[in-house]
Amino acid sequence: MKEMSKMTLAGSGHYGIGSAPFAMELEASSAAMTLQRVVKSRDNGFMLGPLDFEVKQGLVTAVLGPNGSGKSTLFRLIMNLLKPEEGEIAILGGTAAHIDVRARIGYVPDLTDYAGIAKTVGELADFYAFWYPRWSARQFTELLDAFRLSRSFKLKSLSKGMERKLAFSLALSQEPDFLLLDEPTSGMDMTSFRLAMDFLQSFMEEGNRTILLATHSVEEVKRLADYIVFLDQGSVHGVYEKDSLFENWRRVWVDRMPENPGVIAGVRAVEMNPTRLITEDWQNTERDLNQRDIRISHVQPLELDELAGYLHQEKR
Repeated sequence: MKEMSKMTLAGSGHYGIGSAPFAMELEASSAAMTLQRVVKSRDNGFMLGPLDFEVKQGLVTAVLGPNGSGKSTLFRLIMNLLKPEEGEIAILGGTAAHIDVRARIGYVPDLTDYAGIAKTVGELADFYAFWYPRWSARQFTELLDAFRLSRSFKLKSLSKGMERKLAFSLALSQEPDFLLLDEPTSGMDMTSFRLAMDFLQSFMEEGNRTILLATHSVEEVKRLADYIVFLDQGSVHGVYEKDSLFENWRRVWVDRMPENPGVIAGVRAVEMNPTRLITEDWQNTERDLNQRDIRISHVQPLELDELAGYLHQEKR
């Protein structure tokens, strides 16, 4: 295999929300959640924030970032399980500290410890039914059947994958307005993963429900997300419209390298063997290449991990 070399080109801007030339106007719907200058520090020296962004009602926003970037800390702050040192978090017109707001939030945490609450799945469901006024026993039964779980299963005997399916089932059965999902399908088998995706798509069909999703799954993002928040080392690197990212960031195979790739619109990097360009502005890159009689043989969208890498470089 031929060795591939890569050169990154400096000076290109991103097109996150609020940035030209490809800023995407957010829908006119109201925000389901807003974070304003939120800061949380940990004993190990890690600091999350200051964070400023909002989650629009009726949409799915995915939070992406490597392990240790602060995703689970962010979710615990939203759920009022941790207190920020600075800033404010508003969700559904209040905060999760208010019991009436908390009842409208379905939460799948990164870690669960159900055995400390009840002995069986059925007992745990009864506990949730008491605390959540919208609890749907029909929905819970449907989810249990789909995931091959039973009310009689002992909680301490559940595998990690079964625990995730149970947490997912409990959250959706609350009939929430806002779903907060921290790696919801981690440990699920492929069949259960597809079922979970189908249930989430059905959940969003009403149009006024909202999901905030932390995930490492590219498939979850592609199937569900409207917007993507890139979080790394405690900082937000941008909020982006997902379809715009995949539409505009491309790897472009060309028959020869331009004499000065940096003058081609949107080009962020070049790769050799084979000759390829990385662009954040596909349509204008295509225009400039055509004007120079450079033939394009193949075009491919970038994967999310590659996109995150380029956006991280830009942030730095």
